[in-house]
Amino acid sequence: MSRARTTSAAIAAALLGACASSSRSAPTKPADASAGDPPIPSQCQTAVERASKLGVLLVQESLLAEWAGDTARAAGLAGVEHLVAAITTRDSRGWVIHFVRRYQGDLTEPFQVTFVRPEASAASLVRFDPPRPLDPETSFLLEVRETATDEGVRPCGHRYTVLMLPGEVADEEGWVVYLIAIPERDGWVFGGQVRHVVNGDARYVLTTEPLTRGCAVMPEATPRPRMGNGTRPCPSEVDVWQSTLHRKPFEIDTDVGLWEVNGPRIRFLRPPRVYQKAAPRPG
Repeated sequence: MSRARTTSAAIAAALLGACASSSRSAPTKPADASAGDPPIPSQCQTAVERASKLGVLLVQESLLAEWAGDTARAAGLAGVEHLVAAITTRDSRGWVIHFVRRYQGDLTEPFQVTFVRPEASAASLVRFDPPRPLDPETSFLLEVRETATDEGVRPCGHRYTVLMLPGEVADEEGWVVYLIAIPERDGWVFGGQVRHVVNGDARYVLTTEPLTRGCAVMPEATPRPRMGNGTRPCPSEVDVWQSTLHRKPFEIDTDVGLWEVNGPRIRFLRPPRVYQKAAPRPG
């Protein structure tokens, strides 16, 4: 079995296993309809199930990286924000977040944070002095990331986060890489979210799909944000990611109708409203 295939299969199995067993990294209740809601349109049923499942996995990946950065900063390691990347792998110790930095012209790993379970309290910092060379798995996953980010499609603004999932969990070939815009101030970026599928050897991008259109920023204090999505008829996994991390439901208006996303729970609220023109006045 190739290095790429072994890495992908191992991470996919670990992701799905942790998602099923952990309740603290992200809620895992499946998407469903509340009593009295209209049924989810048939063309969106599979997409909604996929969005709920993948959204929870994206939340876990995002939180592990966030907790790892917090652990490094708490230990007095400066410049965490200026590293090249944080790469997630899985081994006998659990989850491992590898921090990549350039040292004397080479890509190296100055430290890593391990998690025996996907919880902030389970973090353990390991330092390397001098920084060690990247191991083959970390080097390969960095190639996957760079292939996606070099594609030339950028989210809104100058800052973005990169999240990666093995294709197995998304019924895709290779790797699924998400570029998600981050606002320059507190708020939500409703736009600029792009999903790339990178081939299994990390050599090229198979597909690129914008998940939203536009670059609107919604203030964090907005009680119940609503956005329009002109690119997709159904909510996506990034919508689940946004709602879960912001701990707030929001609504999405698509060509199919109005949706509510509340963490991994996705509800269909109503079909599109049809407005009829008023009849002309006589005379």
